[in-house]
Order: sequence, then structure tokens, then C-alpha cells
Amino acid sequence: MVSMESPEQELDRRNNDQRLVDMLHGIDLKTTRIETKMELIEGNYVSRAEFLPIQRLVYGVVSVILMSFVGGLLTLVFMKGA
Repeated sequence: MVSMESPEQELDRRNNDQRLVDMLHGIDLKTTRIETKMELIEGNYVSRAEFLPIQRLVYGVVSVILMSFVGGLLTLVFMKGA
């Protein structure tokens, strides 16, 4: 099959092909890096079952602190009026 492209068109096509190959290679490298980072990150997360007791403990402590604060404010308000 004889090409109907001029030498300049053929050169442009080859350059475009090479650019596409380079872009695909770059994308492949970035994808590999992302996969590696995701594997590292997955090891740092805590499951929901492991987190639930800690969450309940923290919410309980914060609730006690806030209730004490509100109780103190109410005591100040009602004791000052009496």
C-alpha cells in the first residue's frame, strides 16, 4: 500500500504518535505511583469497629464537660437571683 502523505505529513504523524506514546507512558507511571501510595495509605486507616469504642468514650467525656459547664452557668444564674 502506497502512502498518499507528503513527507511533512508523515513526519507530523510520527511525531504525534511518539507524543501519544510518551503521554501514555507518563500516565502509566503516575497510575503506578498512585496505586503504591493508596496501598500505603490503606494500612493507616482504622476500621469502624475499632473506632466505635473510642468515639463513644470521647463523646461521653465531652458530654460530661459540657453538662458541667451548663450546670455551673445555671447555678450562677439561679443563685444570683435568690
